[in-house]
Amino acid sequence: MSFFAQSSWTFSSNLVTKAFAFVLSVYIAQTFGPEGRGEYAYLVLLSTLGTIWGGFGISSAGVYYYNNSSQKESILKTVWLSGFLMGLLGIIFVYIFLAILKPETAKNPYIFYGAFFGVLSSMLINHAQKIYLATGRIKSYNYVMPSLYLPIFLGILVSHLFFYKQINAVLACWFSCMFLMSMYWIFKSKPSSGNFSLAILYSLMIFGIQSQVGVILQLVNYQVDKIYIEKMLSTEWLGIYAVAVSLSQGLMIIPTSAATILYPKASKGSLNSDDSAFICRIVLWILLLASIVLGLSGKLILRYVFGEDYVAGYLTLIILLGATFAAAPGQLLSSDLTGRGKPFIGTIAAFFGVITNIVLNFYFIPKYKIVGAAITSLFSYSTTSLIICFYFMSFHKSCFTRLIIPQKGDFRKIRTALKMK
Repeated sequence: MSFFAQSSWTFSSNLVTKAFAFVLSVYIAQTFGPEGRGEYAYLVLLSTLGTIWGGFGISSAGVYYYNNSSQKESILKTVWLSGFLMGLLGIIFVYIFLAILKPETAKNPYIFYGAFFGVLSSMLINHAQKIYLATGRIKSYNYVMPSLYLPIFLGILVSHLFFYKQINAVLACWFSCMFLMSMYWIFKSKPSSGNFSLAILYSLMIFGIQSQVGVILQLVNYQVDKIYIEKMLSTEWLGIYAVAVSLSQGLMIIPTSAATILYPKASKGSLNSDDSAFICRIVLWILLLASIVLGLSGKLILRYVFGEDYVAGYLTLIILLGATFAAAPGQLLSSDLTGRGKPFIGTIAAFFGVITNIVLNFYFIPKYKIVGAAITSLFSYSTTSLIICFYFMSFHKSCFTRLIIPQKGDFRKIRTALKMK
């Protein structure tokens, strides 16, 4: 299956997943208002934090090592079993986080339930998907996320009928269904042979940590504004901001789909630097067109889909679309460099992005509220991407224009890719 075909499959899967998530977000926003939407965003944030902090990049490192090692089955078995171990570790990280920042929240039984099942489920799903990605089973990889939402919607329907307008009941049903589906997929992906190896686990952790620190920093870069808003403003403002973020970052499925396939391809050595540069500039132009469409229709979407309260986030949405566009080349080229054994570049870039974010948020959020948070995101995402772009150019002896400006022969390459199966 060609790169274009695999990316198309991944994009379709991500699009379906985003559509389900969008419907869920609209339901929560309209049923529970900005404050309920803020609680939902906060619990999702906790699950994401636990998954990232506890994972050590083992699953992603497994993709690289599978394509560059003779111990393929043992690598898969180690990745599979470590999903359970890292899930429990992620839960511990979440409670340390809550105990330090919001000790009163850690005593909430719904937070405990959501964090436990949310983190463990997310970790197991992540490891199952990476096993599929490493072994080239792209269709199975892309079936995982969409398959989660049907039981989730059924569970939420039951909670809506019997516990109307109780956000905690909705979240409890959501995480319960997610856990059941994660167990199905992790056992379906279980390797038939191979042995768990501490030596392999150590190697995976050493490689994975180099990139995972960058993932953690990038997550902080993406989420620290929400923590600041919740602390400095209110949960209501967080809810309005979270809707604008979800709309703008929904377009990230475009570069994410390409980056997902680019990483194992680069690990195998089946793509050269010209291929990666071509992919980057084509994805950026597609993303630009999508951003313009969403920007022009954004106010109507906020008013008639989410509700009048959310129109206050329109200017924030416009700025965040620029931030999303700025983040895209960094994500794409970081996948290329990690696949070529340079996982630390994304970490270095993310560090400077986080510093920019933290410093500017202290100034912009109190003065400009959620618009200030969006401006800060624009600066921090641009900082991260520029650092990655400059290293990519240095490593591959390329130039910046080849990453963003269409080149002679691009349309021919596109036609060729469309004809390939």
